Amino acid sequence: MVVLTVEGDPVDLVYTDPVAISRITEGLLGPRLDAYLLARVMMEPLTSQAREKPSILCFDEAGLLLRRLATEVPAVVLADAEAAHRADYWRLGHVGGRGGGREPVWVDAASRDGGPLALLDEARRAMAPFGLRDPFRQLHAAIAALAKEGTR
Repeated sequence: MVVLTVEGDPVDLVYTDPVAISRITEGLLGPRLDAYLLARVMMEPLTSQAREKPSILCFDEAGLLLRRLATEVPAVVLADAEAAHRADYWRLGHVGGRGGGREPVWVDAASRDGGPLALLDEARRAMAPFGLRDPFRQLHAAIAALAKEGTR
């Protein structure tokens, strides 16, 4: 988990030890495995390690939309408006995007007051000209580069 300032600058990196999953558990969870690991196994250890308590948890893993999250702060998922989701838990909102467009954002049920969308809009403005998804793209690229180096 990377903790960012409102401008998108990284200020903390927390991680867990590798998680081993049995083949039977992997088979039982199937495509829900990544969301299960994040929501049920890694979320609490990650959030408890952060030096500063985040004001919002932001994810780019659309699979999380199939789960309820137990978080102390609002949670949002940056995913397409058509993404499969739990209708009883997630609601679709929008924040400003690049070029004046609107970007879909899924907000958890505990955040009905619009606060998370206001926080994301503030971050979007502070990060300009970069977008909300850019830190995720950068993190994925860095992880891929490290993985590639590890295979040499």
